[in-house]
Amino acid sequence: PTFTPTRTPTVTLTPTVTPTRIPGVRIVRGTVFDDLDRDTLADPGEPGVPNVKVEAIQGERRHQRLTDANGQFVFDELDPGSWIIRVTPPLGMEQIDPVGDAMVYLTANTQLDLRFALASLPTPTATVAVQRLYIPLVLSQ
Repeated sequence: PTFTPTRTPTVTLTPTVTPTRIPGVRIVRGTVFDDLDRDTLADPGEPGVPNVKVEAIQGERRHQRLTDANGQFVFDELDPGSWIIRVTPPLGMEQIDPVGDAMVYLTANTQLDLRFALASLPTPTATVAVQRLYIPLVLSQ
């Protein structure tokens, strides 16, 4: 018998690019609280607001968290640069401090502690239209 060599394909592995984390510690943490007296300060007795959506945005990149039972959140995987921190208040509440998004800049080693004050929206009160009926009074002598 004669052997005829056959070609066997050889598998060549293509290297997978794994992103390398930029060295340093970058932590953005914060608290979203119910500012009961609307003074924009986190006073004793003003509770954190749980399950509030907080986003860190840099161009097309978005990271999202929900606040915990104490109203706290942490972002610890953000790259250096400018970031927008956005809070989406739950129904029935509005953000009173800061008004709008917070802009932050992270360097290789940045640790920030942010506070977002929310307050309940005023409850609409019903107004009652009062109609007055005037009847002319005629006095005779």
